[in-house]
Amino acid sequence: MRRLWHGNSGRFTLDFITLWSIIAMPKIISVYRNDSAQPSRTGYWEASDRRNHMMCQRVAAASAATCLALAAVLIGAFAGAARAFELISPDVKADQPMPERFTFNGLGCHGQNISPGLSWTDPPEGTKSFALMVHDPDAATGGAGIWHWVIVNIPAAARSIVEGAGTADGAKLPPGSRQITNDYAGFINSPGWGGPCPPKGAKTHSYNFTLYALKTEALNLPPNATSSHAGFVVNFNTLDKAKLTMTYGRQE
Repeated sequence: MRRLWHGNSGRFTLDFITLWSIIAMPKIISVYRNDSAQPSRTGYWEASDRRNHMMCQRVAAASAATCLALAAVLIGAFAGAARAFELISPDVKADQPMPERFTFNGLGCHGQNISPGLSWTDPPEGTKSFALMVHDPDAATGGAGIWHWVIVNIPAAARSIVEGAGTADGAKLPPGSRQITNDYAGFINSPGWGGPCPPKGAKTHSYNFTLYALKTEALNLPPNATSSHAGFVVNFNTLDKAKLTMTYGRQE
């Protein structure tokens, strides 16, 4: 085992052998030095046998204490791993294709334009709200990609967004949430979910769902705020983030 844990935020990375050396070697060296310093009271061999026996006992005791300390570190490390901020979907596994119902209905695509369900766990301490930004970095837009869905002011108590919440009115979103104009506004005339619709025969696109834990309860963005504007303010107020990637490609 080379690493004890490396979570989503990279909070704990430590070489096993280094950890053992840090905890164990000072104890064993200390035992050896203490025993080596004891003067002989009788014959050389009898004193040597006693010293060796005592040193073995102390090394064994130090090793037992070291094992307990190492176990405590391991338990703490894996407990930390369990607390990693994580975003998942009940509808799509990570790095897997989106079902057709989530794709766009238009521009030659024939989906239902339904937003997928999402849920998350273990946001960092101090989280006062969330923001969700869904981006396709593979879209041929000269490098900017496409923003498919942007939501801010999701309350701190929320732990999910239900499937189909990305409608024009956002009625199924957690109370207080606000959808921001995305790159589909010119096609659907709303800030709601804009499903994938990459060009036919193009490489499979990635769709990055990034949930941001924010240190502020609300972002006071202007009514005409764009996705990029929102993204700047979101990142400025971020405590941590969790990402889930889905894919989609059109081979027809």
